[in-house]
Amino acid sequence: MTSIPPVDLSNLRGITGGDPHLEHRLFEQFHLSSEDILQRLEKLGHHEASNEDEWASALHALKGIAINLGAEPLASMVDYDKNQGRMERVKKLREEQEKVLSFLAGVAADGSTGQ
Repeated sequence: MTSIPPVDLSNLRGITGGDPHLEHRLFEQFHLSSEDILQRLEKLGHHEASNEDEWASALHALKGIAINLGAEPLASMVDYDKNQGRMERVKKLREEQEKVLSFLAGVAADGSTGQ
């Protein structure tokens, strides 16, 4: 069984023209933004019944940056199992974010295509 990579860089590479410096900056921006969003989700996750608008806004932001990067598995997880408890969702989103960051670190380190 072939596993799906956590990031498909083809669209991003089309936008950046394959410029490794620009890609690296975008990887860093994803790292910083996703970390900020997940920290907000963790704080909101402790209050299951409150902050529904903030919760939905943070999830939407995470999905948006994941789609822009090409991290489709992470983007898909945002909408997965909405009946799951908030903290369990955050845990699974964080695990997928870590896969994305590990993948991006490998791409940045060896200049591979990521495909």
